[in-house]
Amino acid sequence: MCIMSMGIFSSSAKKLFTFRVNFLTNVKHYAIIQAMLSAKCSNNKLQRRFPYEKSHAFPPPEGRLLWLRCFLAFVLILSLLASVLPMSLAAAELQSEQMMEEQGQQVMNSTSASTTALASFATGNYYVNNLNTGRFALRSSSGSGVTAVFTGANAQRWTITHLGNGVHTLQNVETPSLYLGIAVSTACGALPYAALVTNTGLPSATPNTLRWKIVALGNGNFTLQSVSYGLFLNTNSSALTVTSTATSNSSWRIQSVGGYTNLANFTVHDMALSLEQTKTLNITPSLVNNVAPTWSAASDFELSVGFSARSPANINHFTNQITGRLPGKDTVTIQHKPTGVSKMITVDVYGVVRFQNNSFSDYLNADAGTTANTYNINRDSNTNNKNSGNQLWTLSYLNNGYYKIVNLGHRTSDRGATDEFLLTAGSNGTSVNLTAADKTLTTTLPHSQQWLIWFSGSSLYFQNRQHGTVLVPHNSNNSVVLNNSTGNERLWTMSSVLLWDVFDGGYVGVTKPITINLSVESSATIGRLTMADVYNHATAWNGIIHNITVNVFEASITPNPPPADITIPVRGVNIPPDPDGLLFLGEARPIINGVNGNLPIAGPNEIQVHANWNGAVIVINTNSNFIGSNSGFTTEDLRMNFLHEVGHALKLAHPAYFDRTVVSIMNTGVPSQNANVAATPTQHDMQTLKSKWE
Repeated sequence: MCIMSMGIFSSSAKKLFTFRVNFLTNVKHYAIIQAMLSAKCSNNKLQRRFPYEKSHAFPPPEGRLLWLRCFLAFVLILSLLASVLPMSLAAAELQSEQMMEEQGQQVMNSTSASTTALASFATGNYYVNNLNTGRFALRSSSGSGVTAVFTGANAQRWTITHLGNGVHTLQNVETPSLYLGIAVSTACGALPYAALVTNTGLPSATPNTLRWKIVALGNGNFTLQSVSYGLFLNTNSSALTVTSTATSNSSWRIQSVGGYTNLANFTVHDMALSLEQTKTLNITPSLVNNVAPTWSAASDFELSVGFSARSPANINHFTNQITGRLPGKDTVTIQHKPTGVSKMITVDVYGVVRFQNNSFSDYLNADAGTTANTYNINRDSNTNNKNSGNQLWTLSYLNNGYYKIVNLGHRTSDRGATDEFLLTAGSNGTSVNLTAADKTLTTTLPHSQQWLIWFSGSSLYFQNRQHGTVLVPHNSNNSVVLNNSTGNERLWTMSSVLLWDVFDGGYVGVTKPITINLSVESSATIGRLTMADVYNHATAWNGIIHNITVNVFEASITPNPPPADITIPVRGVNIPPDPDGLLFLGEARPIINGVNGNLPIAGPNEIQVHANWNGAVIVINTNSNFIGSNSGFTTEDLRMNFLHEVGHALKLAHPAYFDRTVVSIMNTGVPSQNANVAATPTQHDMQTLKSKWE
């Protein structure tokens, strides 16, 4: 019975094991109990007295004496347990916590051993900001530790006190009795967690559970590691947490309240780019009293597209670079992570493409027509056919993820109602052809001419809105049909044929934004044009994008104009027709590698202009025999030509040969003789300029 009584206490909770170890170290108590049990309550004597004789209703006298001794020993044990157990359990808990702290200290020491960059923050009030999420640590209204965008309230401010050797405490400014620390739930198996713990003592008297070793990582980033447990302060984007291994969310930035400058606004502009072209988004934070805002680098902004799955724009979130992957338009939201301030821009992706089938290696082609407004669609292996434009396509975004697919080889005019030919599903749901359509239609365009574009790796496929079928080559002939294929034959590889109607390169030694001064030698040397003509038409390029500013000065009147990145002389030159009878109203002549402005943009030397220019010269033809008032060229023709030449100086080229039906100031010719020569920069010209300089 004595043995069973001891068993009741030794089989309870795990902590009783700790009690047993501590209890048996008390030599006095252990000796008393051992003496009583070994002398009077041994197993041998009990076994010798059992079983009792059947004639005895009770044990014999000597048995009763033995039982009395055992009973007294049992009472003594109970008494000792009642006095020692609470203290032993408390000691066990303290010992367990001390062991965990020692283990945490060992982890922290081993972690810190590899670096000597222990931080030392002067006592004061600070903001603590997570590098990855951009959010600030703060005390929530319920008293827990969370993160949020900047408010500047005292709940987001922390009094940091350095205790030496890189160890600090963090008190909430709004509620100084709350320290950032580590807590452990009383639940069985619970893990330590980040918490705001009430402590009314001085920082120097705080327990290790409220102390953090701050280690510098470089570039103003730090880790905060618990002195008690060796755990790193972390966040799950909303709450403060801890982790045994540092993660991307374990890097923090610490800035004094007085040294923090909050971002109130920033500037970012719409972007135009061609297919497969990549540009870095230029984000300019607004200065505050001529001081740059704290934490306003490119990595502090997060980009997201409005139309995610099939967006024309592909975003690299690490570099803030945007790549055009499909023709079309989408919105991109730019948000400053620390403050939540956001802007929305439009990204336009333009370009001309070819589609090559993955199974047959042939190109999607528009062939001869069966009627005046309908053409056959087939696959063609002849790469020379791209010269006619039949293998060249543009994609124009409509809405809800749908595109119209336009063939360039059968465009007849960029003006008028039915001037573009679209990839169209037949009424039977299997045939496909090229059909004339009203280019002004968007949401009301027939569903047979609307297509979803799905990506599959680096390839894509087209699904018709009306029938839900996909575009595939026919197995037995060169036609293209629609069916429900899910195989490789439905996949096409898109390649960009034309980037933009621009010359490559820029100006040597010049970075954006660019200011250009046009310096006119004299108003008397520019033929039929006046200074007002030159000024009004040159500055028509201003205001399209923020990166380009064009100024006009007359050198004889303003010999020392304000400084500019590029100064381009404007002079009159007598230019007769060339041997082929081609007449130039004017020219923009680049200066390349010291060749002083005698290299025309067009002609056999055109390939040489795809380089960085040292400068340029704009010449105006003053040949009165061919450009005079009786020549048939109107004054408006000459004005538009000057606007055209300034466009060349901005490195805009003539529209591509297969797309010169587009209305553009950069088309060859003059308005009086070519209806596609615009009088002012058109949408096409604006997008081209943005593509080049934004």
